[in-house]
Amino acid sequence: MINSQLAKNVFSLLVLQGGQYILPLITFPYLARVLGPANFGVLGFVFAIAQYCTLFTDYGFNLTATKQIAENRDDKQKISHIFWTTMTSKTVLLGVVLVGLALSVAFVPALSDVGLVMIFAGVQVAGSVMLPAWLFQGIERLWAVTVSSLAARATAVPLIFMFVHNPEDLWIAAMIQSSTSIISGIIACIFVRHYRAIAFAAISPADVKEAFRDGFPIFIATIAISLYTMSTTVMLGMVSTHTQTGLFNASDKIRNAITSAFLVLGNAFFPRVNVLLKESEARANAFLRKLMIGQCALTLLISLALFLFAPLITELALGDQYANATPIIQVLAPLIFLVSTSMIFGNYMLLPYGYRRIYTQVPAIMAVVHLVALVPMAHYYGAMGGAITLLTTETVIFFALAVALIRNGILGNVMRGEATTHA
Repeated sequence: MINSQLAKNVFSLLVLQGGQYILPLITFPYLARVLGPANFGVLGFVFAIAQYCTLFTDYGFNLTATKQIAENRDDKQKISHIFWTTMTSKTVLLGVVLVGLALSVAFVPALSDVGLVMIFAGVQVAGSVMLPAWLFQGIERLWAVTVSSLAARATAVPLIFMFVHNPEDLWIAAMIQSSTSIISGIIACIFVRHYRAIAFAAISPADVKEAFRDGFPIFIATIAISLYTMSTTVMLGMVSTHTQTGLFNASDKIRNAITSAFLVLGNAFFPRVNVLLKESEARANAFLRKLMIGQCALTLLISLALFLFAPLITELALGDQYANATPIIQVLAPLIFLVSTSMIFGNYMLLPYGYRRIYTQVPAIMAVVHLVALVPMAHYYGAMGGAITLLTTETVIFFALAVALIRNGILGNVMRGEATTHA
């Protein structure tokens, strides 16, 4: 039963990622060419800010709520309480985000210049709050997330080709892309009702306060991680030109389309590790050993292939306007291996085994280092400076997490498939 359910979830996520890769692949080259590097840079800049805001409203609930639901998946009353507490908490955070965006557009010149497009960033964040992916992860019904996300994204494809024809249609492209999150959230709410996984549950301010307290360490780690994974596009938009921002945005989208295939599988693997850990540490470690060997080998090969075929990929996907993107893609290629393996180290090993402090400290420290280095690198060297800084940061984090796991005896026990000791 366990293997069967996990296989269904992995298949659902592979379909989801396949769709999320193929659908943007249809529109990404078109938008890059039609909008041009400068406006494509604006689009990437604005939606990078939207991703930051989404991380703020997520507040680590995608891990904490998922873990709690997975551990209580046979208790409908408990799941309902977790659901309403989490949704209420995220709605409070959404209000903070919308106020913050409005004030930023009013007083920050770099954002005031793209104020109309920034409105749709808020729309995207609101839609993300409506999609309770953490609920479906916890009850291991990830097909609902797949259908909700792909159905919404599929509606955007014909609309982009129908209404976006020149650089002046930037705001239309932003509106279409942001609306998919609202559609996805609505479909997901229908699935929540269909599965009858929850009932109404009264919650108190104390429940919301406890949810914030429990998610805070993961929130800090997630924000820190985002500072060096997503800040590059934002910082380029602040201190460099829109063209340089567009070059980096286009290059990173190609790299990220591949990396996210492995990150999204974590939606199935994370709750599974927690379930196995409750049953047997040896079983959890044996599962992690197989996952690590297979994923590391595969991501190494993909990183090498992306490096070697970067010139061809640039020509086919982006065109002559983005000829300077080839070396940027090559610098970013190793991130496919580094990021996916670091996720195994952090989300599947440190966090489930109780090493929250290390999980939080490493990315937090490196986020500060990354930002300090990024400002001059982005200012003087543009997209290439941003890419080099990001690669350096991810490399240091990879080795820091590996050393922490070795020193605490976790990595050795995982590779042997043996039981380890909680922190």
